[in-house]
Amino acid sequence: MKPGALVKKPLFEGAFRTCSLRNVALTTPHSISLKILKDVIDFYVRGGNPNPHQDELIHPLNLTEEETADLLEFLQSLTGEMPPDSGPPQPDRSRFAAVR
Repeated sequence: MKPGALVKKPLFEGAFRTCSLRNVALTTPHSISLKILKDVIDFYVRGGNPNPHQDELIHPLNLTEEETADLLEFLQSLTGEMPPDSGPPQPDRSRFAAVR
């Protein structure tokens, strides 16, 4: 579901949530048509696909092939095992314990 449809405010039409970069090389990109991280990088380097909701500040990045390769290598370096207890804080459930 699109964020604009969820919030039902025109301000949020075309909005998206930014995901973590951890293990980005192993996750499905935001677009099913882009299945490989290199394709996602190329998409953003060329400035995405023009659409009516695109911010005027979005433009091609004009990276060289070497810079694009370096970016891909950096993003792949973020792949690894998750450290223990690295997720969001868990709620304190002790206050919900049954009273005897």
